[in-house]
Amino acid sequence: KKTSTTETAHTSMPVLKNTYTSTTYPCWVVELMDKYQDARWSKIDIKSYPIAVCIAGYSSYDFYHRITDKNGTRHLGIFGIREDNLGKCNKEGDPKGKVLDRMSADNYVFESDFVDEVRCLANTVLNSEDTIRFYETLCQPHLVVNVTCPTTNNQSTGVIQVYNPINKDLADRIYIGETDLNDELITGIKKTSTTEMAHTSESAREVTLESELQTSTTQKSR
Repeated sequence: KKTSTTETAHTSMPVLKNTYTSTTYPCWVVELMDKYQDARWSKIDIKSYPIAVCIAGYSSYDFYHRITDKNGTRHLGIFGIREDNLGKCNKEGDPKGKVLDRMSADNYVFESDFVDEVRCLANTVLNSEDTIRFYETLCQPHLVVNVTCPTTNNQSTGVIQVYNPINKDLADRIYIGETDLNDELITGIKKTSTTEMAHTSESAREVTLESELQTSTTQKSR
């Protein structure tokens, strides 16, 4: 499972390489969803492809990615599956069997296969309104680069435009509490420091005092 990819100059589809790295690329994530989703057990709408690739990008396209958030919850694998959601990866009756019956949360990134990854993506991440809202904020146009990838899931054009994050550590920094969704990188609004605010306030006070002094002097001279 954990093979990486490289892209050739004459095609956007990746070529598998047997290397020791676990990272992949945007168009290979598209291929992963095309190939391993199941109409009954893990259907992924083509409209969800861009955000799904963006989510993978914020894990640096790394199948072994793990981050523990400030509340102590681990987010696992390329799609950042919450460890407390692993039990929801498989629908009732799934012939694959439940993820947690086959492996522990500790071993998910090492023992899960591509089918597991896509099942968990479809049935937990893409089903969570809170998660989607979070990543929609992180996948705004100024925070991503658009990448066009081939897909077998779009019969009209045969391609899909997906989002590749520019600052791939941003989600992790939010998870650990280093920053939040009000980060100026996200909002585009530069924050004013406490020192700057103090100087601004002091300047305003001086201008007010000077104005009052001039008014007082004028009144006395009359």
